[in-house]
Amino acid sequence: MTVLLAAFGLGCLVVAAVIAWCRSADPMALFVSLFLVLLGGTNHPNVQALTDAYPALVPLIELSWGLLAAAMILFILVFPDGRFVPRWMRVPAGLFVVGTFAALFFGGGLLAEPPDALGLVHITALLAGVVTQIQRYRRVANPAQRQQTQWVVFGITVAVAAQVGSILATPLFAGSGLAALLYTAASVTIVTLAFLLIPATIGLTILRHRLYDIDIVINRTLVYGALTAIVVGLYILVVGGLGALLRTDGLLLSLADAGGGTPQAPQGPPRRPGPRLAGLRVAFEAPEELPDLPAAVEVAAYRIATEALSNVARHARARNCTLRLAFDGASGTLVLEVADDGRGIAVADRGTGVGLFSIRERAEELGGSCLVEPLPSGGTRVQALLPAGHEDAATDHERG
Repeated sequence: MTVLLAAFGLGCLVVAAVIAWCRSADPMALFVSLFLVLLGGTNHPNVQALTDAYPALVPLIELSWGLLAAAMILFILVFPDGRFVPRWMRVPAGLFVVGTFAALFFGGGLLAEPPDALGLVHITALLAGVVTQIQRYRRVANPAQRQQTQWVVFGITVAVAAQVGSILATPLFAGSGLAALLYTAASVTIVTLAFLLIPATIGLTILRHRLYDIDIVINRTLVYGALTAIVVGLYILVVGGLGALLRTDGLLLSLADAGGGTPQAPQGPPRRPGPRLAGLRVAFEAPEELPDLPAAVEVAAYRIATEALSNVARHARARNCTLRLAFDGASGTLVLEVADDGRGIAVADRGTGVGLFSIRERAEELGGSCLVEPLPSGGTRVQALLPAGHEDAATDHERG
């Protein structure tokens, strides 16, 4: 998945390079090229990895995100000819840009949870850009410019439709097993390819090379898209039926692999430690069975566990680490805990750091919570409580 997400950033950079090479004398083309460089260069998975490995780069990443927000606002307001329509829109555009950088330098930063004021600035700017584009299209643009706008709107619409379709279809494939795995891989691939249409259509319109009639493209896209959706849907339904028959404890195996250990029941024999990685020995404790969990909960648990283990390996200077997994049948909550015997964490640092912020954010997205605290014997404990989202799982667990 990381490779696919990085492909979007690479696609933006390639299109930006082609535009800059072919239209180096056009200020609007150079601005669009800069916008695409920022859009591709600040791709979230890559930025997350950089900030985890090099915390000193956080201010530079925040600056690049501020530039991206400003460039996106300006792009929506001046596309496709580089002029503000109406001219007085340059004043609110300047205020939008100033507001973004004011939040960057005087607020909590763009890597922290964005404040309401900054979100309001961006939403207002996007709405103003949409209204401006509609007015430009209806009253000012010539036929060539309207065709440019149609192509970009087509690319954005396909990307948004793919993202919305992926979100709406996710509950149909909740749980673990082969069907959920295949659906996740297919949805990420389709959405990534759909979003690649955005830089592709922008580059096509700026270069103005063979802008075919968009109506023909839309008609064929609808026909072929519907046929593809039917085929993919039937395939996933068939595989989903087989996956339900061949369901395995995917989360247990994934977490055991991430921790480098073998799943052990708390009441069973002494836990078996996993292999030593960079001086760290990891042990994994889990019940023999878990109830069926929603795919979102399993993914969040896996991501939280790997992020917490990564933080231990990089910062804790620990020798031993324990990854515990349990299910609270009374509340229907998955409990995930990572404890180490390292140097501990200061009170002032509990809410800082991109890694800890990411862990807390993943838990809160599911309505759960995350606790980071020092242990009395030394070291740090990260505990995440993830609601399973249904009562049947809790009932089945209690009966078992």
